[in-house]
Amino acid sequence: MHVASRYHLPSGNRLVRVYVGNPTGTAPIRLLAVAKNANPKSADDFKTFDGSSTLMYILCGEGKKCAIKEGKPTVARAAVLRREALELALYTFRYVDGVDSVVTFFPPRPGQTPQNALFFRKDDLDDELDQPLRQTLPEPAPPVPGKAKLTPIERKTVNELTGARIFRYAVQSAQGGRVLVLAPTA
Repeated sequence: MHVASRYHLPSGNRLVRVYVGNPTGTAPIRLLAVAKNANPKSADDFKTFDGSSTLMYILCGEGKKCAIKEGKPTVARAAVLRREALELALYTFRYVDGVDSVVTFFPPRPGQTPQNALFFRKDDLDDELDQPLRQTLPEPAPPVPGKAKLTPIERKTVNELTGARIFRYAVQSAQGGRVLVLAPTA
């Protein structure tokens, strides 16, 4: 995948591989249930979205359970991963017809279970989609975690466009198929 090949670790290895699909198997996700708050208590606390118009990506490191085994997990590395997820979403919305939302599953810290994802709605990125990608993410190449950080301008953009889109996820079975449940982390 073009986007993934641009992101590297200090060794030159890819930061992550990008796979299309959901992290819990091949059975399709029929519905997304996105909680409006961190502690939903009833069905009214969720907004639902059609799984068939959602494209899902898995960011997978070389370690167990897709963890990135090289280097230490840092805030700077997480920011670069969020930049990659944003870039994937922008390219998807621009070039893939019929996609209304994108979910990107993040690699866990070593020894942990994957639990975080970013959720993007096409409508939420209308302004960014009306301009060339280089205006949203102006740096010609993403920084290499451990060697460089996002520039202040890019860090601000990435934080603004991804900060409220970080969720914990779970997949549940329900009548009519599997449901991806997303709850805000804060």
